[in-house]
Amino acid sequence: MSLLRQFAGQTVIYGIGHILSRALYFLLLIFYLSNRFEDSYEYGLYGLMYGYATLLIVLMSYRIDTAFFRFGSKDGSLKSTFSSAFFPLIITTTILVLLIIAFSSQISGVLNLAQYPHYFRWFAIIIGLDVLSLLPFGKLRLENRAKTFMLLRIGNILLTMILLIFFLEFYLPANPDGGFLKQIFTSLSLDVDYVFIANIVSSFVLFISLLFTLGKLTWKVDWQLWKKMVLYAFPLIIVGIANSVNQYFSPQLQQAFLSGGNDQNIAEGGVYSLALRIASLLVIFNSAFNYAAEPFFFKNAANRNDKAIYAKVLNLYTLFAVLMIVGLMYYIDVMKIFLPPEYFGGLFTIPILLFAFLMLGIYYNVSIWYKLADKNIYGGLISSAGVIITLSLSFILLPQIGIVASAWSSLACYTGMVLLALYFGGKHYPIDYDIRKLLGLILMAIAMVVFALIIEKLNLTLPISLLIKTLLFIAFTLLLYRQHRSLLKELKSQ
Repeated sequence: MSLLRQFAGQTVIYGIGHILSRALYFLLLIFYLSNRFEDSYEYGLYGLMYGYATLLIVLMSYRIDTAFFRFGSKDGSLKSTFSSAFFPLIITTTILVLLIIAFSSQISGVLNLAQYPHYFRWFAIIIGLDVLSLLPFGKLRLENRAKTFMLLRIGNILLTMILLIFFLEFYLPANPDGGFLKQIFTSLSLDVDYVFIANIVSSFVLFISLLFTLGKLTWKVDWQLWKKMVLYAFPLIIVGIANSVNQYFSPQLQQAFLSGGNDQNIAEGGVYSLALRIASLLVIFNSAFNYAAEPFFFKNAANRNDKAIYAKVLNLYTLFAVLMIVGLMYYIDVMKIFLPPEYFGGLFTIPILLFAFLMLGIYYNVSIWYKLADKNIYGGLISSAGVIITLSLSFILLPQIGIVASAWSSLACYTGMVLLALYFGGKHYPIDYDIRKLLGLILMAIAMVVFALIIEKLNLTLPISLLIKTLLFIAFTLLLYRQHRSLLKELKSQ
């Protein structure tokens, strides 16, 4: 079996588990919650809290999961590497969760959310459970147990969705005062609270389920190995913090820099967050791709050192990502049918965000070299440069042009990071990427999006508009197939 087909097979399995489950959940968040919440303020609170969660997951995990891939992918080292990473992680996570709970009032006050200290207590539990799930999931990936990985991911999302709908549609109408949940979670007041509670329950069930996949563990910690993993991962903490700011902190930056009051800024951030969720369907694809890519790249580097495969993987990613971008833009009118009108004002940011997330996906591919070459410091430097771009443009543009500044800053940030990764990678781990082909794909996608925007300006009826867009999308798909037939045929080779 060819390396490219092997990679594609793993991506399909991970994609079923990740893309389908996350897409279902995101569609629930986009369509159901946007209609269920009283206004965009609650959606803004949701975006704020999950933005902080992404940052805390990086800090709590100290990126030991990536170090686990690096050291655990070596032959015969999986068990000792896992135990040496997992048990210290349990200790550090427990300590940090308790600290956040103890100082939740002070933390919420500093972040202009003084009326919601309970959110930080709840999220301390969610984050702690999610952090402790990282290494068991990583072990499944290194063991190529993709189907188990898929089932657990899907099960977790489905449980969250079932609980969320149960709480909001059945439990809450029957218990408007909060019922027995009010006795456990004493500060229940908003609909979004039940989203967070559903997340607590599902994260707990997922962690317990993962424990049953571990089998017999060696309760021995090789502290020298742990120290090596921590030193390897330390620059990646900077990368993770920077990526959290670049990708998930737009609600926080909008809260701080938009020209309105605190509550108004949170509500505007909620409008932007819904557009961000729609565009983030591409990020879901990026994540599924990376679930297969990271262990695949490490194993290939250790076993065959075949650099040509990395360029082919990037071409494959860009090809399918471009199709997703055009597909989302051509059928966004269908999505609008199910959205409250108050969110329409943020939808114009979606094409900018889609191309920003395309650049993010390309960055994931072209930056793998620093992990393979053990030069993680470059990851920290590149991501820090991205943070500077994000913060600078947000500070300058948010008061002037509003929420669209966050979309433009994301595009500028990820484009800059791609260019830096290619520049430094060319010096330290040269890979012969087909830049001309990649630029051709991106330009074709831009042209197709422009066509979609022109069609919208014609004010056609929805059926006529969809018919024209569907014909264009089919033609675009056939054109891409014809241009990249040799690459796609390689997926079928034995």
